[in-house]
Amino acid sequence: MIGIVSGALFIAVGLVFMLTDATSALGGILGATDQFRLENWLRRVGDAVPDLVMIALAAVVLGLIAWRWLSRPKRPSGEDQEC
Repeated sequence: MIGIVSGALFIAVGLVFMLTDATSALGGILGATDQFRLENWLRRVGDAVPDLVMIALAAVVLGLIAWRWLSRPKRPSGEDQEC
């Protein structure tokens, strides 16, 4: 029964999107010119950062995540199930 209801809601949302042009009528935060300027500025900033810096940053972040995950306290086997 839940599958039928969720399927009907999915079809209804799809029909609403098709009949109302989805979100194309919504405005954005920035106009087209401002968005173009922002994208160009971000591209210039991105071009100024060497690839090795980004690789090193990604390695540090992944290392910190792994360290945090491996150093968390172990739970007793009986406490890992939720009630």
